[in-house]
Amino acid sequence: MRKKTIAIFYIIGLVVVIIGSIMYGIGIASAVNDVNNATSAATVSTGSAGTLVIAGIILFIGGIFSFISWLGSLIAVGKQGRWGWFVCIFLFSYIAELVYLIAGPALGSKVSMAG
Repeated sequence: MRKKTIAIFYIIGLVVVIIGSIMYGIGIASAVNDVNNATSAATVSTGSAGTLVIAGIILFIGGIFSFISWLGSLIAVGKQGRWGWFVCIFLFSYIAELVYLIAGPALGSKVSMAG
């Protein structure tokens, strides 16, 4: 996978996860507001539950994009033999992957074994 493709998947995943998180927060706030304003258990609306379900689906989709970009970057640095980058991306996924996309080795570069 090209570095540009990995970056596209990373950005899409990050944006979708942020949108899903915002929707999830709105759904939680709406649910708390519904419970606080309800005069009985029967008057609590199901709108906040729908928002939470949609937010969960959006978070799942964002997670899929993020996982694909993470896996693609691991495969790319593994093919290059950049094991330091591999371990860092594996352990510190989002931050290390962002650093790799900004300042990491180009895909065509190989580790020199000359000594």
